[in-house]
Amino acid sequence: MKKRSQTKLSAEEIELLRLEALKLKRIQEQLDILRKSQEFTEEPGKDESLDRFNEKRRASKIEFDPVSIYILDDPQAYIKKFPKKFYNLLRKLNGIDPKSNKKPNIFGHYTNLIIYRRLFPGSFQKLKARNRKNENGVRDFYHHQFLTPIGIELVLGFIQDSIDWMEKYSTMHEFLLAYCREFKIQYTYQPNLFE
Repeated sequence: MKKRSQTKLSAEEIELLRLEALKLKRIQEQLDILRKSQEFTEEPGKDESLDRFNEKRRASKIEFDPVSIYILDDPQAYIKKFPKKFYNLLRKLNGIDPKSNKKPNIFGHYTNLIIYRRLFPGSFQKLKARNRKNENGVRDFYHHQFLTPIGIELVLGFIQDSIDWMEKYSTMHEFLLAYCREFKIQYTYQPNLFE
């Protein structure tokens, strides 16, 4: 009998496979909900049928939360998502030496504004509720540890968008005005704390 060669997966590859399995499980659960909704709807497209469906759905406690496509109930293992370039550009725009390792607390606010607020409406609030601050005012996890693979893909795209946009500007305020206008994020001017 011929012996198969075994390849070891890295911790990151194992984590990605686990996240993919979670994604498939969530999709299956959502498909089950949709299938059940079709069972309840006798004549799709008719108001009376829809009313009966809604009554049965409320009675059977079937709820579909679109935010659940992006956010998990429990945190996942930490895998670095934000490249060094992201923080170097934040430093540059705030007048801090880009080569330093300084990460002022305001960077967390900027990250929430330009990355997590772009998720599906209601996702950021739900993310903050899942990942609460502890008694010291610090979160025990990073927000991205609560994201599904779909949410992670979105966030990675948002990170790249922000890097591309930050490279075009010389101050944080200029960047935020343009970026938030483009991506329809509510932004109120705050003076640069590092000038």
